[in-house]
Order: sequence, then structure tokens, then C-alpha cells
Amino acid sequence: MTARLLEQQLREAPAVERAAVQRFLSAPEPVKLALSKVLLESARHPERSDILARVMQLVGSPAGRTDEPSLQPLSDVPSAFDALLEILGRPEVLQEAVQMDPPAAARLRGVALKRDLLVAGGGTLTSEQVAAHLHLTRQAVDKRRRKGQLLAFSLGRRGYAYPTWQFHEGRVLAGLEQVLAALAEYSPWTQAMFLTTGDIRLGDKTPLECLRDGHIDAVVAAAAAHGEQGAA
Repeated sequence: MTARLLEQQLREAPAVERAAVQRFLSAPEPVKLALSKVLLESARHPERSDILARVMQLVGSPAGRTDEPSLQPLSDVPSAFDALLEILGRPEVLQEAVQMDPPAAARLRGVALKRDLLVAGGGTLTSEQVAAHLHLTRQAVDKRRRKGQLLAFSLGRRGYAYPTWQFHEGRVLAGLEQVLAALAEYSPWTQAMFLTTGDIRLGDKTPLECLRDGHIDAVVAAAAAHGEQGAA
């Protein structure tokens, strides 16, 4: 599009659109970059426009702007994802989100929990990295995952993410396979939450800590009891 044609379109545009362009041009560079990416994504994938608009509407709503001094400044938040969680987790924003979508609060807690599980204990490895770590082929790693011998989170087209905490000294943590078998009916997210959460049956230690200490039978028993509670 030529500059002259763009100029003509701006002159003929409704006042609200001209005002939007002016606000865009006067915005800080990071905001311009973010908005440009959103507009590009919307143009490439029109089917995503509705959800993009809803997210921006919620983040940019009056509830999203607060002078509450007790809240963490967004400049202190380490990543864009953490910044979004910080905004959406603010009580006034969450209240508005719940009014728009009642189950929103529970889903937001679930997203935050999954984020924590992905970064806990050193993060995750790709299938290729696990194969190199265990001196296996990629196919062997996939086979172990399908048989429930390794824990991995599905990332859709990006493959799988394997939590690093299930490996110890170049091997799969002893006892992990038995624990996963006892929790076979649960999703990998629930299995990971069990393994990384303190358990009263284990003296409030996490199952991972107990496995590393060699208390395999106790952890397997706790996993079996967890499975029985879920089935009850």
C-alpha cells in the first residue's frame, strides 16, 4: 500500500479509527510491537480474531488498571506470560473475567499450576534431549512414554516436554515406573502434581524426595492410595 493511499484511507476513516491510529503512533515501542503482532496474527488466522479481541479487551479493561500499591509492578515480572498471569490474577480483573465466564477463575488456576509444573525442578527436556541423556534412540523414548515408563506433557505439534526431575545421574529415577503404573488412570499433569506435592502419608515430604531417598515402596503405596481415593 502506497503512502498516498494510506493517507487517503486515514482521511476517510471514522473518527474512532483515526483516534486509534493516533494512540498507536504515540504508544511506547514495546506496545507498538505487541499490537503489530496481534494484528498480524489476526490477519493470518481470522478464526483467532475473536479470542485475541477478548483477551485484549480484558487486559485493557478499566479493571486491569489499578493503583493498588500492594500489587507487584509488571516491570518486575520476568516474562510476558507471567505478566499476563499477574494481570489476570488481580482480584478486580478476575472478578470481571468471572462475570464474563464463570469457570474462568478455576481455569486460570489450572494454567498457573501447569506453568509451575513445567518449570519446577529444572524445567523440561525435549524427546531428543531425553534420548541423548539416556543414551537411547528417539523412538525408544517415545515407546517408554507410551508405555507409561516416562512422564511427559503433550505440547501439541511441538512434541512432548519431559520434566527433568524424573532423571537422576543419567538414569530414570528408581521407582518412577512403579509409581506411574499406580497412577496410570491419571493425566501426566495430575501425576506430576502428585510427585511434586508434599504428602501426609510420607511425612509431608514429596514423593520425589522419598524416591531419591530410596523409599520406593512407601511412595508406591501412597500412589496406590491416591488412585483408590480418586476412584472412590
